[in-house]
Amino acid sequence: MTLFVPSESPDSVLDTELEEALREASPADVRELVADVVGGQTGWRATRRGHGSSANTIRLPVREGQGNGRSSLGSHVVNEHAASRQRELERIYSRSEALLDEQCYDENQALLREAIVRFPDVAELCLRTAASYLGSAEEEAKRLVRHAAELEPSDPWLLARGATLMLDLLDFESAEQYAREAKAFAPEDFVFASDITHILGRVAYHRENYGEAQTLLTAAYEKDPHIPEHGAWLAQFHYQQGDPIKALEILSDALRHCPDNALLKEVRSDVLEYVQLDERDD
Repeated sequence: MTLFVPSESPDSVLDTELEEALREASPADVRELVADVVGGQTGWRATRRGHGSSANTIRLPVREGQGNGRSSLGSHVVNEHAASRQRELERIYSRSEALLDEQCYDENQALLREAIVRFPDVAELCLRTAASYLGSAEEEAKRLVRHAAELEPSDPWLLARGATLMLDLLDFESAEQYAREAKAFAPEDFVFASDITHILGRVAYHRENYGEAQTLLTAAYEKDPHIPEHGAWLAQFHYQQGDPIKALEILSDALRHCPDNALLKEVRSDVLEYVQLDERDD
């Protein structure tokens, strides 16, 4: 990219051409542009990014005079770049959600795969792209979750979602790590508190710590019975521990909270089939 900074120009807002160029500019381009403005370069100065005549050229209006004016304009450039970038990300997220609603999973994955190349430093986008890779490129999904955690290491919302993804990817060690980190950073009224407890319960079950697993899975369900997975996994726990009647009791209660949930109905059907077969054998 080529950045031309004139020494004298009206103090005006950024025009459309500048906004478009900033949208595609890398953070390094923007930092150098701001450095030019704050440093008060005189005359015409060109900084080239890219090669050949195809390199973008943007023309920045700079106020002649005090350094504070240039610093203010530099802040304006950064703010405008951030706002433009956020608008583009929101457009991508909106399109992605629409594709998921339409069950266009391949198109959604293609959209996010292209977006992550443009915005590799956005943790939210990393998690959304990782989720689109479930069942296909699972090693890449794990890499993206880890990258998101590196980008936002103290964000409990992102860490909790990362833990859920790692659980789906059967990476129990990472799932436990991110769940515990999310718990450490979470506020008292954290919306994902029951999810964290549920994840830790499933990790405990995987490690055959059945007493701890029962305590955690029960606590997660009692805290938020409106999440179908909480009831389904608690019921399956009791079923696999040889208590199908307790499993059916939990499923009946869970279906009161989520009467149309397909997962709960499927688990109940499986348990009922087992109970009926067991009764015929007797």
